[in-house]
Amino acid sequence: MEELNDILLQRREKLTELREGGQNPFANDFLVSHGTKDVLDAHADDAAEALEGCETLYRIAGRIMARRDFG
Repeated sequence: MEELNDILLQRREKLTELREGGQNPFANDFLVSHGTKDVLDAHADDAAEALEGCETLYRIAGRIMARRDFG
């Protein structure tokens, strides 16, 4: 139980440091610039090499529904 209290104290200290530094520890102001479909439509025919050189910035949001480590 003491270990849990130590963890909670550390978290509260970090929270205080963030707030004192002018940061919102629970920020929710992420602005989306494009939808996923917009990005897919813009680059559907691009090769991997073209995508690596792409300097366009996309800010999208969503959930990861699946992840495959091998292929």
